[in-house]
Amino acid sequence: MRRKWLGSITTMLFAAGAAWAQAPVPVSPETPPAGQAVEQVAASADGAPTPVVQVPPPVAPAASPALTPAMPAKPNCDTAPVLPASTFSPTRHSEYASGPDADVWFNAEYILWWIKNERIPTLVGTSPTADVQTGSLKDITPIYGDTTVHYHEQSGVRLSAGGWINESHTIGLDASFFQLERKASGTTISSGGDPVIGPVFFDPVALQNTLVLASLPAFASGPFTASQRSATIGIESSNQFWGADANARINVGAVFFMDHLDILLGYRQMYFSEALDMNTVSTALPGNPGPNIFISDHFGTRNQFYGGQFGFASHGSYGRWSFDGVFKFAMGDVHEVLNIDGSTTISEHFLSGIRQTTTPGGVFTQPTNIGHFNKDQFGVLPELTLTAGYQLTQHARATIGYNILYLSQVLRAGDQFDLVDGRQVQSLSTFTANSGATQPQPRFFSDRFYAQGLNLGLEFSY
Repeated sequence: MRRKWLGSITTMLFAAGAAWAQAPVPVSPETPPAGQAVEQVAASADGAPTPVVQVPPPVAPAASPALTPAMPAKPNCDTAPVLPASTFSPTRHSEYASGPDADVWFNAEYILWWIKNERIPTLVGTSPTADVQTGSLKDITPIYGDTTVHYHEQSGVRLSAGGWINESHTIGLDASFFQLERKASGTTISSGGDPVIGPVFFDPVALQNTLVLASLPAFASGPFTASQRSATIGIESSNQFWGADANARINVGAVFFMDHLDILLGYRQMYFSEALDMNTVSTALPGNPGPNIFISDHFGTRNQFYGGQFGFASHGSYGRWSFDGVFKFAMGDVHEVLNIDGSTTISEHFLSGIRQTTTPGGVFTQPTNIGHFNKDQFGVLPELTLTAGYQLTQHARATIGYNILYLSQVLRAGDQFDLVDGRQVQSLSTFTANSGATQPQPRFFSDRFYAQGLNLGLEFSY
């Protein structure tokens, strides 16, 4: 009896262990919704079903925001976004590729410059009528000269172009050309006879100023009786100025607040010429004997600079605004040319007609200094240009700037006048042919020169 009870208990324990060892069987093939209990069925050893057991789903404990902060998502370095190439450009702060940031550029500028004034000696004078009547010319007062000729502002144009010859914008070429208008400045002095006017010069033989009597009043007595004359004296100074250069550009990268700095290596040429002309017309008034006299004096200078140059050009862009600074320094030869010419034409009235005689030499120009002369000197030519620009469109930029340049050696026409021996002046009573006079001489006096002014331009770049 005891063995039967023990066997029954053993059989029941074995069946219960087998039921717990089996996996739970779902009631439905569908996945139960979240939060619902899962029903599991166990079978007994003899096939009898066991009661349904409701097993609640596991619920994850809610994390406290204060105790478990949200961690940022870890970036995937393999799939990081690629920024546009222009973002990495170390030489561009703007979306606009203006000036030397573009592949090619062309700039046309209106320039308004001032050049260094010219000094000229005393050229025209006068003397008191009472002194002239007695033949005394000791008291001579300058009327024109010993002064500065002001050309004032001069308009012109400057054209420049350039481009990079490689895609990385490290090697490029540029060239520029400028020219100012021909500018003249002068005066005209006239007299109907009184006051007495005429060219004036210092005579090294007489050691005093001498006046050419171009006009005379009607004297009743004295050495100039019945010699009334009128006179017109015109003086004009003019100049021409232009220059050009061509350079190779080497981009060395960003410097300070500028996008890039370029080294310039190239060739420079500049041309500056000047002329000073003085024409004196002395006309005998009707009823007075004597010839009509026309006197011309011309001093012309030409300066041509040729040399190599180096320099620096910087460019920076900030939105639509851009700034450029260019410094160039050239060294080379200054070919100086001096042209001196003059003549005196005497027109006399005869019963048979008018006879004119023209001979070399005016007043300041005589056979001793008339001619064509040239000389070469070493010169330096530095130039500085500062420019600000505003981008109007993707390809057009308006610019405004300041420019100054300097040349160490030039001939100025007003500096070439010399002392005059009165024995060579045909319109004077002291004229002596074959006198052996040695003055005037070509002086070849050099001076420094500069030009400065404003630039207004429009640039196109691509």
